[in-house]
Amino acid sequence: MPSLSILIVDDGPDLAASLADLLALDGHEVHVELAGEAGISSAVQHDYDLMLVDIVLPDMNGFDCVAEIRKVKPDAPVVLMTGFNANHLDQEAADYVDIEIMQKQIDLDALSKRLKAI
Repeated sequence: MPSLSILIVDDGPDLAASLADLLALDGHEVHVELAGEAGISSAVQHDYDLMLVDIVLPDMNGFDCVAEIRKVKPDAPVVLMTGFNANHLDQEAADYVDIEIMQKQIDLDALSKRLKAI
């Protein structure tokens, strides 16, 4: 699998750092932002192969974060992450044809398959 450039936007510094470390061990270049506005700024300035965005952020929700990113980069590849039951999010996610939602604790096998699909 080729090295990918990945942005993680998550307000949990420990989870974000752990996930970044695991992805870096697989050879990926990983950048972490701890808030939505910072994630938007980073996403607009760089071309990431994938963005992993937490749904609950301190300054906005992940759906709003993705909406702002997609105003500038409409085809930005995004996976939303949540520690909550994702079933109730299906309606909101329906507005985004190509958004996948992953439950935290992140299933590393599922994430690896997603990365291979890029």
